Amino acid sequence: MKNNITRLFVENQLDIDSSILLSHSQSHYLMNVMRKQIKDHIKVFNGKDGEWLSEIIHYNKKLGVEISLKEKLRKQENLPELWLIFTPIKQSRLHFILEKSAELGVTKMFPILTSRTVISNINLEKSKLVLVEAAEQSNRLDIPVIYNLQKLDTLISNWNPDNKIVLCNESETHIHIRNIIHKLDKDICTIMIGPEGGFTSQELDYLGKLPFLYSVSLGAQILRSETAAISSLACIQMMRK
Repeated sequence: MKNNITRLFVENQLDIDSSILLSHSQSHYLMNVMRKQIKDHIKVFNGKDGEWLSEIIHYNKKLGVEISLKEKLRKQENLPELWLIFTPIKQSRLHFILEKSAELGVTKMFPILTSRTVISNINLEKSKLVLVEAAEQSNRLDIPVIYNLQKLDTLISNWNPDNKIVLCNESETHIHIRNIIHKLDKDICTIMIGPEGGFTSQELDYLGKLPFLYSVSLGAQILRSETAAISSLACIQMMRK
């Protein structure tokens, strides 16, 4: 029962025997989509207090679902930091990047503007909803943080040089990502994915002078942004094991 029940992210503090009134959207999902009943169980997490088994104790169409916390199933984990710098792309493909990044353990996401960025805005509210849903379904205990869109040079000017950046560069011919894994901190590292069409030569010159950045290849093929993101993140996670 405990391994195959619905998981929901809540912002409330979680403690034994406390009760929580879920949002209207969560209540609708549980009662009308998942067809839950009073006394059914769900799991909840808030990114701070671990994961809890809870029971549906009351439902009112106007007020929503009320749950009671019954048992702490997992303690909150402190996992290694994995950050992603990326450029906005069309919405359906952007949502794919967000979803898979959450599944692959990304903890922070930094959308950037470059010379060749086609999409110059990002809907943070929709993006956060995608990340929450992906976290709920992938069994993680936290939600990735996504930041406001900013220019590439603004991000780099405020960067902590102790956090190494792995730039996935389609023009790189000498260094494969597998060759630099051992140089990365096991507790924190960052992947950078360029826009469709790649970074300009001026941007690559600028990035290439950064002492905390490694330019790497993901192979002979030219990959779309979402493919490059997933491939590089999977490589990092596999090498960390």
